[in-house]
Amino acid sequence: MSLFNKLSSESLHLNLTEKRIVDEILKNYSNFDTIKIADLSSKLFISSTAIVRLCKKLGYTGFSELKYQIKLDKNAHNHNEEINFDEELTLTVNQTIKLNSRESIMKSAKLMFDAEQIVFFALGLSKTVALDLSKKLSCLNKIAIVPDDRDSCISFANNLHRNQLAVFISLTGSTDIIKKLSYITKTKNISTIAFTGVSQSPLISHASISLFAYHNHLDMFNEDINSRLGLYILSELVFNEYLKIYKANTFNTVNNK
Repeated sequence: MSLFNKLSSESLHLNLTEKRIVDEILKNYSNFDTIKIADLSSKLFISSTAIVRLCKKLGYTGFSELKYQIKLDKNAHNHNEEINFDEELTLTVNQTIKLNSRESIMKSAKLMFDAEQIVFFALGLSKTVALDLSKKLSCLNKIAIVPDDRDSCISFANNLHRNQLAVFISLTGSTDIIKKLSYITKTKNISTIAFTGVSQSPLISHASISLFAYHNHLDMFNEDINSRLGLYILSELVFNEYLKIYKANTFNTVNNK
């Protein structure tokens, strides 16, 4: 397993000293094979024992094996960088499309079209997807709202009514605030669409329709840095269907005048 995979593990918990060591490793990643443990120890004003202890925590026998792993990782990365990047993009697009039926996409678009208002619940990096989709819908005269923060999300959720639609955009759906918001919409019997990234997402049990985005899990020091490409693809698929409904409705309205 590569060093980055080990650092991304949710089960890994680092103290402040260990995080400083890791930060220094990442800063000097490109030339880390030239760095000696004594130099690293002196630069960070810590003991060599603390560095070795971190190495063992990561599953290595010591500092030398850590340096060897980084060397292997760099060689593998340089050899496969272009291929892996292209393959990952293609995989994300294809898998996201395969995970969702045309019927689910069409039903989601119809729910959005029929709703008096749409309220998007999304936080962190997922909020950019919500903002993008809400802006496109607004251009077609649909009232689409993206609350600014957690308190605003709770306020909007508590004041939802039957003619509104709640749309959750969250890769995991497992954060406390997202679970709280989905529970509120469920108890109020609000129609809900969930854009999520895993089939075990808590959002699924509360959603009227669930759409799934393919992604590879990645975080660093418990910070979410997962790609939202799959969620963007979902939003494009739904918006394209919405646009078809909008055009058909507009055409029929003009013809009936």
